Amino acid sequence: KYKLVRSFVTRSHMASIRCIAKVNNYLATGGHDEAIYLYDMKTRKEVGKLTHHQ
Repeated sequence: KYKLVRSFVTRSHMASIRCIAKVNNYLATGGHDEAIYLYDMKTRKEVGKLTHHQ
């Protein structure tokens, strides 16, 4: 049995998130808003953004 615990919240995307990838301490998200965001999960901050990506 799994228990989900909220550890990070962001309001970066303007539409729903379609995919998530994690490498080491970094998390990347891609959404229906055609943007990719990169987060440092140690600091819980956005560290990069690509826009108009399909």
